[in-house]
Amino acid sequence: MIPLMKNAFLREAETKAALAEFIRAADKLSMGEQCRRFEEAFATYQGRRHAVLVNSGSSANLLMLQSLKSLGRLKPGDKVGFSALTWSTNVMPIIQMDFDPVPIDCEVTTLNVSPKTLRERLDKETLGAFFITNALGFAGDLSEIRRICAERSIILIEDNCESLGTELLEGKTGNFGVAASFSFFVAHHMSTIEGGMLVTDDQDLATMFRMGRANGWDRKRSICGRRKSPDFSDCISSPCWRTIFPHASGIFARSRRWSAITRGSFRSNTSTSSRSRRSPCRSSAGLRISSASTRWPLREPVSKSVR
Repeated sequence: MIPLMKNAFLREAETKAALAEFIRAADKLSMGEQCRRFEEAFATYQGRRHAVLVNSGSSANLLMLQSLKSLGRLKPGDKVGFSALTWSTNVMPIIQMDFDPVPIDCEVTTLNVSPKTLRERLDKETLGAFFITNALGFAGDLSEIRRICAERSIILIEDNCESLGTELLEGKTGNFGVAASFSFFVAHHMSTIEGGMLVTDDQDLATMFRMGRANGWDRKRSICGRRKSPDFSDCISSPCWRTIFPHASGIFARSRRWSAITRGSFRSNTSTSSRSRRSPCRSSAGLRISSASTRWPLREPVSKSVR
């Protein structure tokens, strides 16, 4: 059986040394210079204007929905679609914000919502937002899903916690919705022990994210509160990003090697007749994804590292 994790970090000794030095030298252990630098580096890597660090991917999910409600873009009782294959912390914030959760079915071949399954649900429901999960490094046809949502004035947001580094022909996953969440828990591509990130190009949303993590205060920098809530990330872990983030491409390459072990079970459910002629895209899970096929078959492992 493959364990959930083997080591806490890719470069264990180097990261532990950085953590020890940070604790010894830092004047404060929360929301300092390291966190700001990580936000800037992550925004640059992802290609978004804003990146806001929080204490977990779960808190990032909550803040996205809470911020949309605070800005009046979603109202109590609005129907919010979510991927049927997802995590509990994607569904619970919908309920917590007094929205009506609506599951959207996923395709067996991609584990993700497709334009077909989205349209089938939209024939029966009117959605105010769609919270899509890019599961296990894979993705549906996000470009077409974004177009469908735009046509119907549906707010599209992404849970990209499991798909950091996945690239489609039209761009990286996490860049198709108005905002996206990421997680740096130990089981994901890169870890800051605990931690999560929100990205967006929307200035109002970014401001609301920062206010939300600081208990509603409008301030550029906050002092550490005592409660563990969406206000602050566990910033004692902030040095981790300096030793791990520069090696992101290697992390994704390792993920692709692991995925080769399990790809056979996916291929058994894939029809070879539905393979697309378009160039495949790169997945952080390590399998190629065709962006034109209706069934989105999974192909051979990619040998080239994700940029």
